[in-house]
Amino acid sequence: MKYLMVLLSTVMLAACARGDGFPRAASADWPAGTIETSAGVYQVPLGPDKDGCMRYQTKVPGAMTAQVVKYRTKGGSFTMNKMEADCLSSGD
Repeated sequence: MKYLMVLLSTVMLAACARGDGFPRAASADWPAGTIETSAGVYQVPLGPDKDGCMRYQTKVPGAMTAQVVKYRTKGGSFTMNKMEADCLSSGD
């Protein structure tokens, strides 16, 4: 029984260490509207929020990135602060 537990633990650890599939997708597989902001760093559109502001998420092929929502500013850069987004009207 002890050997079975050691074997199962080893198999489970090996499966976790491989990490296949995240986030290995090539940038060519990402949706239309994906923007390359620097060499190998992409802003991938997630779709608009309830106010119609396009949301983006940073992706780097073959690497993990923070899972945060970003918005595009008037200057073309990206921010996590929705109040700086280009999509908001001056009346908001």
